[in-house]
Amino acid sequence: MYLGDALKKMLGVQYTASQGWRKARKLRHIHASMMEQKTLQGNIPKEIVLGVSFNSEEEVKEIKKMVSSLVGVEVVKTHVETGRLMVTGLVDPETLANRVREFDKVVQILSVDYIY
Repeated sequence: MYLGDALKKMLGVQYTASQGWRKARKLRHIHASMMEQKTLQGNIPKEIVLGVSFNSEEEVKEIKKMVSSLVGVEVVKTHVETGRLMVTGLVDPETLANRVREFDKVVQILSVDYIY
């Protein structure tokens, strides 16, 4: 089974034998729109809350500066007393956590809320 058959089954598309080249063109369009939809899913703004152990105000400033320099980050807030780093934007939570781990910090992703 090739990709065209799989797409036809998945989307329930029916073609007659007389459609010829239009069938392939239609399937390419459907495949392109599905790929576009997948990329758009990553472009939903998120509010990410990370659990981070802060030791000093200097460390907090360095982490905030590094996180705010990431592409897609809009707002960075910290709550030192509870050890929370709140980030809002179009950034991947795993990427964000890995960047904070570069400071030799133990990081937990506590929540990811999508902002619609």
